[in-house]
Amino acid sequence: MNIINNFLKKFMKVSRHHYNNGDEMVHSRCHPVICNDGFQMSVQVGEQLYSNPRAYIAEGSYSEAEVGFPSEREPLIDEYVERYSEDFVDFTNRVYPFVPCDIIDAVIEKHGGINEAAVIDSILADDQGSEDNA
Repeated sequence: MNIINNFLKKFMKVSRHHYNNGDEMVHSRCHPVICNDGFQMSVQVGEQLYSNPRAYIAEGSYSEAEVGFPSEREPLIDEYVERYSEDFVDFTNRVYPFVPCDIIDAVIEKHGGINEAAVIDSILADDQGSEDNA
């Protein structure tokens, strides 16, 4: 399938940060996935994120990614949620580390696929808001 890997390649923003000691960190950020039925979730990969590999890769595919803050509970990813206590109940305000990309693809398909027009509209709105705040 590779739905999420294709999405990441298309919409991920990457920047490099250089430190005085010579170290470099690659920072990657991807806009949230918006599905055709309105379901949304953050999917992130890269350094210091719960992905496999834990690095930015220009070529190849990720096998696992960090999912966060789904707009509603999604049973397909329940087992991956970070739990802080036994009486945990909130599935929408949490991070889901190392979710296999084939599971993420299944979530996207369950929710009717990715609504790329909505994603682009959201990116443009965020960009406009950034310009207004500058």
